[in-house]
Amino acid sequence: NPTITGELYIAHNPGGTLNVKKAEKADEDKYGKIVVYSGIYSYDVPDQYVADGLEAVQEGDVWVITPRTVVAKIGETSYYTLQEAIDAAQKDDVVILWSSTTESVKVPSTKDFTLDLNGCTLTGAVNEKTQKMNNVITNSGILTVQDTKGGGTVMGGTDTNQENNVGRAGIALVNEADAVCTILSGTIKRGDNGTFGNYTVQNKGKMYIKGGVITNNSSNSNLVVNYNLVNKSYKHDNNAWMEISGGSLRQDKMSALKNDPGAYLHITGNAAVVERQDTSNPNAFACNLYTGVLLKQQALSPFLPGKKGIPNSPVHSPLQAESLSATVWKQIMVL
Repeated sequence: NPTITGELYIAHNPGGTLNVKKAEKADEDKYGKIVVYSGIYSYDVPDQYVADGLEAVQEGDVWVITPRTVVAKIGETSYYTLQEAIDAAQKDDVVILWSSTTESVKVPSTKDFTLDLNGCTLTGAVNEKTQKMNNVITNSGILTVQDTKGGGTVMGGTDTNQENNVGRAGIALVNEADAVCTILSGTIKRGDNGTFGNYTVQNKGKMYIKGGVITNNSSNSNLVVNYNLVNKSYKHDNNAWMEISGGSLRQDKMSALKNDPGAYLHITGNAAVVERQDTSNPNAFACNLYTGVLLKQQALSPFLPGKKGIPNSPVHSPLQAESLSATVWKQIMVL
């Protein structure tokens, strides 16, 4: 057994295979640091021994040293996971998603930055223990989401209509209490197709939807929820606060928008909250609205000509409306 002292650099001769026996631990104090730059190995090579910008990727029964994919950038600095970039982000930074990736990320309460989807797709990762998709973006700070390139997507789970399946979890965007999230552009979605599904966006803090597309096709779960449920009871102090002034919310088989009791919802500008297209579900409405809702003209589209107000719906508290004469509502239920 040979002994190597000093720095060890392992380079691979193309076409050959270097078989290295698995070592329990390298004694760097005694022998120096091992740095692996290339090669094919019969065991996984721990990250601490792989050169920067490279990684060991399993291919069949061997591990191959390959260049790491740059996932995100802040300025000229590259990051190999989106979470690394988020953790490094400073106030007013723009974190650019540089390549599509499968990862679930958390924005700490101390962060204030913009995430640019940059035409890429961020898909939630599956939890190894629960075998369910984690929520894709969980925001506890101040987050702005945009897509300057077009085609950028935050992709949540897909319900396969099987009990406890992976896709039933995986909310695409969760905005926690005391957090602030602004959506300017991009697509936020789940992949349900007439199945149980889950929320696509859940807001517990302050959310401004100014653009973009939020979509899904669950038959049992609301698309966007202004969530005010704490310990199985609704809070009546407007903790959840949402303003929708642009963009599109659409779900054909179930409600596109739900506003919980005590939550504040303001729909204005050019927002489009689209009603059900599939009439097979009698409980599907454009909006399930409770209290604190202020609607402006052109807020809900398309409309039912000749109808104004909310016929045949029990109103538990007054619903304010601006420019009511210019607003026609279709399939709205106030619970």
